[in-house]
Amino acid sequence: MSEIDVAAIDAQIAEHEEQIQMLQSLRKLATDPKMRELITKFSRNGKNGAGSSKSAITEVTRDATPDGDSSQSTRGELQAAVAAALPHVPNEFTSVDVVRVMEKNGYKFKASSPTIAVNEVLTTIERKTGEVKFTGEKRGVFKLWRKISVVAQVNSRTA
Repeated sequence: MSEIDVAAIDAQIAEHEEQIQMLQSLRKLATDPKMRELITKFSRNGKNGAGSSKSAITEVTRDATPDGDSSQSTRGELQAAVAAALPHVPNEFTSVDVVRVMEKNGYKFKASSPTIAVNEVLTTIERKTGEVKFTGEKRGVFKLWRKISVVAQVNSRTA
């Protein structure tokens, strides 16, 4: 049996932990409206001849607005729109169901993938309030979510 290089494994773990921390810091900056404004102000947006002509920060944070306005919406607006759509979807649903309700209510999505934007919000709702839960299953390629009743939330917290 060959010997396992534990030091090499530890080095790989440390490298990945550093990358994770850097990505978490970048996400925190990208979701802060004031920081996003500063980054956009000082970024070259592709003017140096490399990369895309669109700001990466803008691409990450584009969401939906209720009136189809061409200005950038805030993540809070999207969260509110998703929360407003939840009572109108079945108990088990996908992001496609939520997107359909939002579009029916007049939302115009700016995100290149509305279902991804909605899934991110559903993940946030799951983590912060527990009103929805990812079932661990998929319907086609889309995550299957389940509404969690207030009574079930209270019972699980008191158990």
